[in-house]
Amino acid sequence: MPKYIVTNIRFSEDEHKRLKYEALKENRSIADIVREAVDIYFADREGKRLTEAELANDPFFDVIGVGESGIPDNAVRHDVALYWSKSEAGRDDKPEGGRARGGRARKRGRD
Repeated sequence: MPKYIVTNIRFSEDEHKRLKYEALKENRSIADIVREAVDIYFADREGKRLTEAELANDPFFDVIGVGESGIPDNAVRHDVALYWSKSEAGRDDKPEGGRARGGRARKRGRD
């Protein structure tokens, strides 16, 4: 168990109520919740990288392939699938009017 240093932290009344509620709900101490929040804060600031094992077990990556379409170049030409009509989809250039169906014209910068 690590050696802890006692310190005094001032919370607003609302922050203290929320911390106390979470601590009671999770059967933990307020200090434990604050330590966890500090750990998360520093991990975020330091840009913690996941290990290979953490990456392999991260459920975030389970969504890869869920939306399989069977279209081989869909990742590259997704705008065509989303915005162009079927008659325009086979064209390599933009449809007439300079914009895709349902899309907005691009704003041009002022010179």
